[in-house]
Amino acid sequence: MTPKNWQGDLSTASRLGFEFERRSPQLPKKVSWSPPTDDWFKLNCNSASKGNPGPASSGGLLRDMRGRLVFPFYECLDSYTNTFTELYAVVQGLEIAHEQGIQLVWVEIDTQSVLHIIQRAAGHWKLQGLLTRLRILKAFVNQIFSCLQRREPSGGLSR
Repeated sequence: MTPKNWQGDLSTASRLGFEFERRSPQLPKKVSWSPPTDDWFKLNCNSASKGNPGPASSGGLLRDMRGRLVFPFYECLDSYTNTFTELYAVVQGLEIAHEQGIQLVWVEIDTQSVLHIIQRAAGHWKLQGLLTRLRILKAFVNQIFSCLQRREPSGGLSR
């Protein structure tokens, strides 16, 4: 049994003979941000889906080459997959950048499979609407895509 399965007081459970695996608290992970090159902006996107598919949210922020925040954005969504919500965040961020007249955007995401879908411009039929919007945006916004390399799987946002 793990402590997260127990709904009551842990000391009471221990007196009743239940044993729990002791875990040491996790330390926060240090992250860093690399600025884009001159005249470019950097769009960092992320999303979470509880259940995959499940209730979801997506968002991100755009910064200039000095790291100054240009705009943040987020949206709570209905039941979608992690892949859909990550791609949705990219499209939303690029559409807002386009509306603000920004033409050079480096998009940084943390999901390799979504980067692969973007590079191939092909994916599941449920992604086709987003991929079409992305293709249209390429006519107005120069885009570079990259993926952050995570050392450990995330999941804290989707719990």
